[in-house]
Amino acid sequence: MMWMYTSTLLLLSVCISVCSSSGGGGGISSIWTNTIKQSLHEQEVEDVNSLHKFENHLVRRLIAMPLTDAFNPNQASAMHGKVQYGDKCSLPSTLGKIIFEKPYEVPWLFEIIPVKRLNPSRLFNPAQSIDDDADTTSTTTTDVGEAVEENESGDTKEIKKPILHRKALNKAYISPLDFRSPENYIFLPEWLMKDLNLSPNDLVDISFVRIKLAALVVLQPLSEAWDDLIEKHGDPKALLEHEINKYSSLTAGATIAIEIKGVEYPLFVKEVKAENGISVLGVRVQDSDIKVDIDRGYLNPLINYNKQQALKKVKKSDDSPASVKKGKTTATSTKKVKR
Repeated sequence: MMWMYTSTLLLLSVCISVCSSSGGGGGISSIWTNTIKQSLHEQEVEDVNSLHKFENHLVRRLIAMPLTDAFNPNQASAMHGKVQYGDKCSLPSTLGKIIFEKPYEVPWLFEIIPVKRLNPSRLFNPAQSIDDDADTTSTTTTDVGEAVEENESGDTKEIKKPILHRKALNKAYISPLDFRSPENYIFLPEWLMKDLNLSPNDLVDISFVRIKLAALVVLQPLSEAWDDLIEKHGDPKALLEHEINKYSSLTAGATIAIEIKGVEYPLFVKEVKAENGISVLGVRVQDSDIKVDIDRGYLNPLINYNKQQALKKVKKSDDSPASVKKGKTTATSTKKVKR
C-alpha cells in the first residue's frame, strides 16, 4: 500500500516538473512540491507509529508545531488564556483513547525528545519563531555588587552585562492540554519550541513516563519586572507557587514564564530536586508539596548594569555641547544679576 502511495506522489512530482520546464505553472509547481514533501513527511511518521498503534503503546513520533490560541480551552479550565504558560501540549486523539480506556494515574506525563534530522534542510516553514540565541542551560550566578563603585583613581568601575549561558534541552517533560491534535502531530507552547530548538515540522519522540514528585524548585528571574511584582504583592512566593501549578512538570534548564495581570515574567529553572533531596532533570509538580526558592544571581547583576548605563546616559547628556553652552549662559546671567 505504501509503495502505491509513494509512486502516485512521485508521478505527480514528475508531471509538475514537466509543467515547470515548459514555462508555466511556477506558483502551482511550488505549492505542489511543498504538498508532496509534507505528505511524504507525514507518511514517514505514520510508518514509524503503525506498530505503536497496533500494540497500544503510549509512544509516538510526532511532527512538532507551535501551540496557538486556537487550542485555548473554555473558561472553566485553569489554562484558559494561559496556554503559553504551562507544559501542556495538544496530542492526537489516539493517545487519549488509550489513556482513557486504562486506569492511568494522573498526571499523565510524557518525555519529549527532539529527533535529529538526517537532512538538515527544513521543510516549508510558515511561522518561523525560533531565536538562535535562545538555547541555554545555565546562567551566571556572580553578583557584581553595587551599581556604582569607584576604583583607586576615582573612576567608576565598568559593570559588564550579565550573560545567560544556556544550551538547547536534549529532552523535557510535558502533559496533555487536550487530545485535539491531528494524527501524528503535536502542538507545543512557544517556550518549549525554543528550549528544544524546534522549528515547525521538526520531529519529536514522546513516551509516557512517571517521574518523581518535586520537593524544591530553584528559579532565576530574568527581568526587572520581577521586583515590581514583589512590591505589588505581599507574598510573591505564594503567588509564584500558585502560577507554577499551571505546569504539571518542570525541567531543569528550561526557560519558562508566568503571566499575571497581562505581564509576563520569564524564569529560568536553575535546579529541581525530588523528594529525596537529589537534583534531577525533571520533577512532577502536580500533587506535590513544592517549595520554590528564588535565585537572584542573574537579576542583581542585570539591575546593577542597567543602573550604571542610566548614569552614563545622564553624564553624557550633561557633557553634551548643548548642555555646556546652556550652563555658560546661565553663569553669565547670574553674574549680571550680582552686579
